[in-house]
Amino acid sequence: LTDERYPTQLAAASYGMDYADLGIEAAEEAALECLTLEIIQRLNVFPWKKVGTTLYVAVTDREWPVGEVEELVGMEVKAVLASPQAIQYRIAKHFAA
Repeated sequence: LTDERYPTQLAAASYGMDYADLGIEAAEEAALECLTLEIIQRLNVFPWKKVGTTLYVAVTDREWPVGEVEELVGMEVKAVLASPQAIQYRIAKHFAA
């Protein structure tokens, strides 16, 4: 995961997005309760944190269906950039049975 941090941080800065270091920072349980595993896998995203009525979702690309997720969860959704490897790591770690 370390190798992906720097390029992802640079991309986030160039896009004007926040960066989520999912290799280090665990997701909040309240955020995880907002999206189903099916949605997480289909969109290749990971719910990172929930602040008030805003859900922060780690994404790999700034071009993703934020409106679709807002409709599903009924709250404002903000994207934060994370590496694809970090998102897959968190999905596997959280949903391992």
